Amino acid sequence: MVRAHTVGGMRRWWLLAILTILLAAAPRAALACSCAGVSKPQAAQNASVVFSGRVTSVTRPFAIGISCTSSSEDPVVAVFEVETVYKSELPATTTVRTVVGGASCGYDFVAERRYTVFATVGANGLETNLCRGNVEGAITPSEYGLPAGHPPARSL
Repeated sequence: MVRAHTVGGMRRWWLLAILTILLAAAPRAALACSCAGVSKPQAAQNASVVFSGRVTSVTRPFAIGISCTSSSEDPVVAVFEVETVYKSELPATTTVRTVVGGASCGYDFVAERRYTVFATVGANGLETNLCRGNVEGAITPSEYGLPAGHPPARSL
């Protein structure tokens, strides 16, 4: 009788251990990107560079890692034909880096569309994300506390 009770307890312990391992190894839902509300003037103030332009290409450089996997932190490089510069100085062609998106707050640039980009200067050049205040299309600069804007520099 004591032995039957011990065997039943061991089975429950193993079942609990297996269930715990399965739950720990199961894929988890990614946490969504969460941006605090930023006013238009704050978005402009927080950016090192603000410009409007057309995306000429979007590339996702090959990430080193396990084959056939991807991450929301994989890099994305968007090349812009700069039309108007509101803050800082930029050449006519500018590259902006972000990440794929989702949980990492990457911005989803689409080739041939126009955007106004709010970027910071990072280790690899201009960087932006979903929380920076990027806008598809043009902006009214005065709403952001920005000057009217000027054409890009011929060379930098």
